Amino acid sequence: MSPGHENGKELTSWKEIAAFLGVSVRSAQRYETELGLPVRRLGGDKGRAVAGDVEDLVAWKKQNLAAPRFWQLPRFLRWYSIGATAVILAMSVPLVRNAVERWKTGKPHASYWLHSTLVATDQQGREVWRRGFPGLPMGGNQSRFHGDLDGDGRVETLVPYASAQRDEIGSYIHCISENGEEVWKIEPRRAVSDRRTKFTGVYVFRDYKVFPSPEKDGTQWTVATFAHHFAYPSVAVVVDGTGQTRGEYWHSGHLEWVHVADLDKDGRHELVLAGMDLGSSRAVLRVFDARNMRGAADLPEGHRNQLRGFGPGTDKATIRFARGRLNLQRNEFNYAYRIDAAPEGLMNVSVSEEVSKNQGYLIYAIRPDLSLERVSASVALLTSYREASLEFGDADLQKLRSGYDVEWRGRR
Repeated sequence: MSPGHENGKELTSWKEIAAFLGVSVRSAQRYETELGLPVRRLGGDKGRAVAGDVEDLVAWKKQNLAAPRFWQLPRFLRWYSIGATAVILAMSVPLVRNAVERWKTGKPHASYWLHSTLVATDQQGREVWRRGFPGLPMGGNQSRFHGDLDGDGRVETLVPYASAQRDEIGSYIHCISENGEEVWKIEPRRAVSDRRTKFTGVYVFRDYKVFPSPEKDGTQWTVATFAHHFAYPSVAVVVDGTGQTRGEYWHSGHLEWVHVADLDKDGRHELVLAGMDLGSSRAVLRVFDARNMRGAADLPEGHRNQLRGFGPGTDKATIRFARGRLNLQRNEFNYAYRIDAAPEGLMNVSVSEEVSKNQGYLIYAIRPDLSLERVSASVALLTSYREASLEFGDADLQKLRSGYDVEWRGRR
């Protein structure tokens, strides 16, 4: 009860009632409307004068204007507001993160040529980077590799690139970082010579493969073959995930294809190089341990095409393929130009017999121990034989099987 008022006394104006409650006149009037303040209208419902019994007002005040609960205190309300806001923000973080991930550009996953510019895209097809090259890429450029080569969690892109000027400047394999910068490239430049000729250091890319590091450190190595831009010397280069050269083998002839497979099941891949050998004028495979690839091909003593300044080649094995009757009539050599993996660890080696047309070929199925499973002729080769009024039969197949030659180094 406010001072100056006694129980049983009646208050007869809004001013007195408001003073008794300790509020403004307007608040007292609002209490009547919203909280049922017990007042009487003098002169009817619409009368402006009011009266209120003190006892009634005291009871109403205790019920409606008691001390606020803790949850009604400004301090509690302020901290409650802060806490609620924090909870809402915490619940929103995953939603925001998911939204950002959906819109954020990912790592390089694929790439395509846009004139002379290579554009890398992520798994959603969004552009990650683009990089210009000196000119339009020539037809025959192989597919690009996208993956972590050096084990740092970032994606590198390998780009075999050849332009119209490849016979003047060569063609190479470029390694592009995750943000589109070149970090290294495979670029053979050595000028070599045989017994007759010194060759310029311009080489054209042929093939490449990426394979698990033989050091089993979680990185990946790359092997690539190149051929001289107008003549026969070829080179195979092995680099590790950082682009450091780990091996280099020089070949008298062409190396057209690279195959990688764990032939001896020791957990490390062998490198199989396919091409032709000037020493025998025959299609050839050379098999290497990736950790020990160096030197140059050994040709018969005194051969004019023997490359000079190298030690002997370190190939584990060399396979040479016999030449068929049609090849002996029309060409100076045959050559192995493709290797495909087949079931049970077999390698299917395609050997071209029609060098000028590049369509008649034989298929050799070779076991992991390099023994011959079978040999068969393509339809195109059978057609070429018929056009030459020759019959290709069992006798031809038997001659090819008997002419299949495996030379091992260090064993057998």
